[in-house]
Amino acid sequence: MNSNQKRLLNMISENKGVIPKEPKHGPGHQNEAPFDRETPFSTRYFTITYDADGTVLQSDFSCIAAVTALDTEEYLAIALRHGVGYGWDGAYKYQVTDTDNGFLAVFLDCKKEITAAGKTAAVSLGAMAGCVALVSGLVVLFSRRAIDPVVKASQRQKQFITDASHE
Repeated sequence: MNSNQKRLLNMISENKGVIPKEPKHGPGHQNEAPFDRETPFSTRYFTITYDADGTVLQSDFSCIAAVTALDTEEYLAIALRHGVGYGWDGAYKYQVTDTDNGFLAVFLDCKKEITAAGKTAAVSLGAMAGCVALVSGLVVLFSRRAIDPVVKASQRQKQFITDASHE
């Protein structure tokens, strides 16, 4: 999940803040998995371009509804504080890159992926707990069956010794 998010952030950064209609192929370009025809329409992200002084040159919130131009300063402060590279802020994974005319910060909404990973982890833990309980129950059940003849033989031996000592 993390590597797919990084590839998506790289792809957006390399294309100056937009997702291309078709992936680039050939030398120097890795296949931008998970890129398909729906990626430009299903990816929620926003970009902020700013100069070294922290002045916003351009911002684009057209691919997301949860963040507006009113939030620009908040996310600009995050990008300035972090500097070039990858980071997280809540459900947003972001990448800040140094461009020819300043810096480009791309914020990718990863809430769906985080929620899906959490649900998968919860189901996996539940399944694991169920399997451990089932195996424990089977071990107890079959160990009783396996030990029963040994216990009965021991009791018969004690009874025999008791009877023989009385005789």
